[in-house]
Amino acid sequence: MNNYVFDVLHNGRNGKECELYLVIDVETTMSSDTKFSAEPFDPKNTILQIGFHGIGRLYTEVYHLQTRTDIAKTIEYLNHILTKRVTSLVTFNGKFDLHYLVAAGLDLDNVCSCFDVQNMVYTMYPGKTMFSLNRTCELLGVAGKEDTVTELIKSGVLMQDIDEDLVAKYLEQDVTATEQCFLALRNEAHKEARSGSVEIQLLQNVMAKYVLALQAMEFNGLKIDVEQLVALSDALYIKRDRLEALSEDALFHLLPSEVEITKPFAVRFLNQLLFAKPIEYKVKEIVGKYKNGKDKYKLVTKSHTIPSTLNKPDFYTREQVLKENPHIGMPMGEAVLKKILESKRLKVGSLRQNYLEIVLDYRKTNKLLSTYVAPIAEYIEKTEMDYIHPTYNISITATGRSSSTNPNAQNFPKEIDKLIVPTHGKEFIFGADFKQLEVCGAAILSNDPQLIADIRAGVDIHDEVGIQAGLDITTMTKDERRDIKYVVFGTIYGGGANTLSKQSGIPVTKVIDIQAALKKRYAYLFAYYKKYRASLGDNVVGSIFKDSYEAEIAEMDSITGRRYRYEQYLNKFYPSPMRKPRPRMDFSWPQSCNYPVQGLSTGDIVPLYISLLHAQTRDDEDAPCLLSRTIHDSIESRWNYSDTGLDTTLSIAKEIHDTTISLTGIAFKEWTGTPISVPLRMSYEYKTVALTSMTTYDEGETT
Repeated sequence: MNNYVFDVLHNGRNGKECELYLVIDVETTMSSDTKFSAEPFDPKNTILQIGFHGIGRLYTEVYHLQTRTDIAKTIEYLNHILTKRVTSLVTFNGKFDLHYLVAAGLDLDNVCSCFDVQNMVYTMYPGKTMFSLNRTCELLGVAGKEDTVTELIKSGVLMQDIDEDLVAKYLEQDVTATEQCFLALRNEAHKEARSGSVEIQLLQNVMAKYVLALQAMEFNGLKIDVEQLVALSDALYIKRDRLEALSEDALFHLLPSEVEITKPFAVRFLNQLLFAKPIEYKVKEIVGKYKNGKDKYKLVTKSHTIPSTLNKPDFYTREQVLKENPHIGMPMGEAVLKKILESKRLKVGSLRQNYLEIVLDYRKTNKLLSTYVAPIAEYIEKTEMDYIHPTYNISITATGRSSSTNPNAQNFPKEIDKLIVPTHGKEFIFGADFKQLEVCGAAILSNDPQLIADIRAGVDIHDEVGIQAGLDITTMTKDERRDIKYVVFGTIYGGGANTLSKQSGIPVTKVIDIQAALKKRYAYLFAYYKKYRASLGDNVVGSIFKDSYEAEIAEMDSITGRRYRYEQYLNKFYPSPMRKPRPRMDFSWPQSCNYPVQGLSTGDIVPLYISLLHAQTRDDEDAPCLLSRTIHDSIESRWNYSDTGLDTTLSIAKEIHDTTISLTGIAFKEWTGTPISVPLRMSYEYKTVALTSMTTYDEGETT
């Protein structure tokens, strides 16, 4: 077996098994005066105490439990320990602690993995997301800790001001509780392995490698072009001011002069503007005279209604209309406003049409400014660094797919992406993006022969479905092709015709035709979905009460050992428009389609790929590579080409990524016993200091 595959699946390093589990925790200062709570990267923060305990391969004590305040000497001692044995770290919310330790000088070169107990709970107990340590102890039947320190912190006391002995005791309890939870979870996985189900144990190993890779990714961070950031910030503030002025001018012509709208972009006013809801306002009226002859005034409530012919059912589902907020009105998200504009129900060039366009532009501008530009600028100013360090969360989503915060680096608008640059003139950013990974995941799970054949042959699935739906692809516009793609992906994820039509504005008859063609071409895939959903009833593990109805809870194991949790929901079933609704409890069709496909693709294959990539690049002296970002099914890294030149280093980067795709296929079969039945394809792109955006480079795929 390839050493990298062995290391990732069997918790090793350079082909050697783990010999030491080092349970480790740190107590730190936690200053953060910015919107992002990325405390480990704030230069004002530091480690106060380090606690650790070493146990061997058979979980017997090797290094006794100790806490230390002499940070430099402790780091030196830990580095000495790490050179003696192949070591796995055991932590709770481990990336946070590792950032502090690495910044203090901890060398992870001989560390093979990092088991994060929080993530281990999440993978073994679906629905238990971001559990605290005490709740984890309670779940696993492990003795918790006497937590007096947290109460002091909640009362406003800073960690650095708490008595050292009290902090040391708290730290000892943290280390002990983390270790006991780890042993309980590891023993449970070993027990399943002995009964023939090794997947969950291998999943734990893969995720422990993944934690180590993500720690490196977060620590490396993203370099921001500060000059571009300042220029963008200035432009956005100017644009926002201009849009506010335009909105004031539009309202002046739309409303009587005595009507004052304090929140012109709010949902309530948009309902008044579009659906003829009355606008109440107060005016002073003369109601008589005082004895001295002066006029007597009174505030009188009046209302004004803007005429409208728009109907809510044209833009919302029946259920959405029934749930309308009586005080605010209907939701006014971007999709709804665009749908209203595209419906041509508002007169072209009318004040209301112009106002909606101003609202959409204002929202986009304000979100870009308030969500990304202003917080990033504030962070850079206060930390005096030109890097940001987004957090990648792997214990939150229902499917195992990562998410991102501080800031959300997986959802950057193109304006923010342009700000991310190489750190110097002899470095490039290399992007590797899986092509249609979730479609491949659907093929692997369903074993649909037509879908497998199409992927292998490189057939354009969307074109083929369009042809079967009776559409002429030779005259098809870009927007029409986008519609097909939207319906295809939406249907694969479990979307119904009415829902997809309402969300996209595509006529429901067209959606039905595309779905019918898709289901006919890939009949085995949809048969798999039906069988999977039906099997949820055979895997019920409990129930809860929702809306006064008992909802069953089912848990399903995937081929990788990952577990998914499904809760029934109240399905307000309408037999016909003339009859009363017949509520019933159902498992969600979209969830039963989406969870296994997205979980396998971005929750399992992507972590496996990133772990293998990290294992290679951290060892290869010819690969001067730093992982920098992951966006669901794509990975970015920074490559230094000072010594080898741009072309040669690009070739090395491609070769390593190509190798990683092949190793992913080998490791996946070893992990699940199931070969990847379709080629995994990736597209590569890169960006140098001289390039303003990512440029296409090449492609790669599994053999």
